[in-house]
Amino acid sequence: MPAASRLGPVVLGAGLIFALAGFVAFAAVLDVFAPQSHGRGLWIKAAFLGVAALPAVALALGGRRRWMFGLLGVAAAAVAALVSTPWHPRKAFVHDLESVRPGMTVEQVEQRMGRYMKGVGTKWGEQAVPAYPEGEARKHATFTMYYRWNATDGAYDSDWGRVDFEAGRVKDVEFLPD
Repeated sequence: MPAASRLGPVVLGAGLIFALAGFVAFAAVLDVFAPQSHGRGLWIKAAFLGVAALPAVALALGGRRRWMFGLLGVAAAAVAALVSTPWHPRKAFVHDLESVRPGMTVEQVEQRMGRYMKGVGTKWGEQAVPAYPEGEARKHATFTMYYRWNATDGAYDSDWGRVDFEAGRVKDVEFLPD
């Protein structure tokens, strides 16, 4: 077999490995950039990942080797695990915020979000905590609570979770990205 004919599968295999590495790296960056795990955000993320996988799929189809399809399957499983796991602090924050549902009480919200900072912060890093209702007033109050997960990294220091309460129950929840 001439050397040129043996070189084709090697180049194709190397290209596939680079395409798969790029696909997984893109998935990790996209997962931090768009941490929502349900609704419209998930469909948009899936569309971007589908497009990012196309070069690897094309190379695997062109190579027609079993190991190429195996690598493609391993990379797809790794990306699925990455997307479904709150592996980054920002994603964990959004995951916890998304678990807050309308109708929950202030105490139930605090059980899920209590480990995060309260308040929106200020330009100079001080913690601005509004006067949230305390005691019995919480059970009937209408107010808004803000949560933050990061006060030190300039890339994420204004990621906020807003929880609106009406008559002591969650009315609306929103992630406000940096």
